[in-house]
Amino acid sequence: MTRAMILCAGFGTRMKDITKDCPKPMLPINGKPLIEYTIRNLASCEIKDIVINVHYLADQITNHLEDGSKFGVNITYLHEDAPSGTAGGVKKVESFLSDASEFLVLYGDIITNYDFKKLVENHRKNKTIGTILLHKRKTSNSIVEFNNEGIITTFLERPDNEIKQRYSHLEFHWVNSGMYCFSPEIFEFIPTNEFYDFPKDVFPTLIKQHRLYGLPIEGYRYSIDTPEKYSQAQKKIKY
Repeated sequence: MTRAMILCAGFGTRMKDITKDCPKPMLPINGKPLIEYTIRNLASCEIKDIVINVHYLADQITNHLEDGSKFGVNITYLHEDAPSGTAGGVKKVESFLSDASEFLVLYGDIITNYDFKKLVENHRKNKTIGTILLHKRKTSNSIVEFNNEGIITTFLERPDNEIKQRYSHLEFHWVNSGMYCFSPEIFEFIPTNEFYDFPKDVFPTLIKQHRLYGLPIEGYRYSIDTPEKYSQAQKKIKY
């Protein structure tokens, strides 16, 4: 059984006034809130047990999604007094997620048509702790390298300009997609009641142990993290 967590506790500050009165996961795209696309995709992949962490304007999210039954899923909520990082929030629902054979962690500002069953199958095949979806970009907040077996050898989160320059000759490079699959063993790498992030705090240790795999994404993926990208998604997403 696979479960999922969607991270929705952030303030969406890079969206400027667009998220002043609306949390980013609830921004409308073609008549539906952003997060609804993720919920429906998970349901189509037969991943029905979902937990969502909320903080900023949380009532708008919980009032719309309710218990998830209208989407064919079961939703529970983690109400955070303050954001605790991508890994810190996951740690708070360890009892819920560790009941599953593996679980997904998805950033709440992403729309994709990717079939998550493929991610789960790849993760199980490699018998590892973590598998992350990767896509190619010219510029991004991350730089990722992996070997022929799919084991990630380099993960640079928000690299400085000097490091970026080393990769500037490449037309594209692999980057973090913000969509992960973990085995419950991951909780051994996350402390309790600390602000903790997967890219910054957890992944470096997994890489040293050769326990973090990368899987190139199939299909499309839009990250709605700037007003420009929100405008692009509204034009491109038609379902």
